[in-house]
Amino acid sequence: MSCRNVALTPENIAAWQREIDRIDRRLRARRTLPPLRRHRLIARRDEIAEFLITRNTSPLESPA
Repeated sequence: MSCRNVALTPENIAAWQREIDRIDRRLRARRTLPPLRRHRLIARRDEIAEFLITRNTSPLESPA
């Protein structure tokens, strides 16, 4: 997320949502991830969610 200059089309929003979902699945599937890996996944998920929230797009709902 070093470049935040992106077009938030419905397709891009859906792609970011899929990335959040993928991270969530990975975190649930592997309860014994190495601490640094777990931390990085959570940080990435939080960064994506914050990015979508600041652009008035819910990261917890699929786009219509």
